[in-house]
Amino acid sequence: MKAQSKGILCIIFSAFCFAVMNVCVRAAGDLPSIEKSFFRNLKYLLLRSAFGTVGILCNFYRFL
Repeated sequence: MKAQSKGILCIIFSAFCFAVMNVCVRAAGDLPSIEKSFFRNLKYLLLRSAFGTVGILCNFYRFL
């Protein structure tokens, strides 16, 4: 598969994921906006903290 085709598929998949996220937010009902945004971004926050921790550990390991 060419790089351009992969890029197009990634854009379509991203748009699909955002549409699903929007449907889930609408189906959530009467939750506060802050709670909705917290649970919407929870996966990304966990990944960011995990990769940041691994990055710091790799940086210290390099200097040993």
